[in-house]
Amino acid sequence: MKFTETDIKYLAGLMDADGSLCFHFREYKEGHYNVSLKLVLQQSLSIDRNGKLIEWLSGFGGFKQFIKIQDVNHPNWSDANRWTVTSNAELNMLIPRLTKHMVIKAKHWQAMLDKYKGIFGKTVSEVEMEELKEFAVQSRLDSGPLKHKKHPTWAWVAGYIDGDGCYYMRSRKRNWGISKELMVRVVCHDNDVQALELLHKAFKGNLKKNNHENTYYWSRNLGNADASFAIPFLRKMVNHSRLKKHKIETMLHHHLQRLSEQTSTEEATV
Repeated sequence: MKFTETDIKYLAGLMDADGSLCFHFREYKEGHYNVSLKLVLQQSLSIDRNGKLIEWLSGFGGFKQFIKIQDVNHPNWSDANRWTVTSNAELNMLIPRLTKHMVIKAKHWQAMLDKYKGIFGKTVSEVEMEELKEFAVQSRLDSGPLKHKKHPTWAWVAGYIDGDGCYYMRSRKRNWGISKELMVRVVCHDNDVQALELLHKAFKGNLKKNNHENTYYWSRNLGNADASFAIPFLRKMVNHSRLKKHKIETMLHHHLQRLSEQTSTEEATV
């Protein structure tokens, strides 16, 4: 199997949100370490139900692991599945395709790959290992795309929201009765705000900083008053989403049912 370009765009968005690329060290004799580069995406079973996303990814390469979560500080955390790619051939094929579409981690991942190419097949000392760890930390601070992006691709947006966003639909009590509130919201660390700035530029909405948590959030109303935006947007998202498709379908159903009822009422009064 091979990733299509649409698959890659979706995965670039999801990796911008939830993926990691790191150096992995294994001591083979005292003071000397083998180095590998490891791409990882982990999804809890509460989000990726039945592990369908990780199962899909493992069909393209890498390997799948089941992770048992045991944390006394977070007893409600769900078990997870993890997709890991360590093959040099697979990494050299996959990372350049992903970084072309990534908005947050593109420069970081490209720098990590370039650094790894320079040490591939070599062993490193303990001092060199610590230098590589510090390189990875500093590289992650240099966030951003390889090239300036004027507009996000739909598949990237769906992947990024699948990772760091949420769609919510709730009933609110008003003076005139009960109304439905529909919204999409994404939160990121302030170092990664360029992703939310791109969403805000493309789709308007609200972009605000939470000074207490060093985070930004972007939100966009998807309710009845903005149905002319919400319906096309949700139709694009439902075509690409793999983790939040059911919620998107529920929101679309709300709009289409409301419009159908409105049309029937108007026809009845004619």
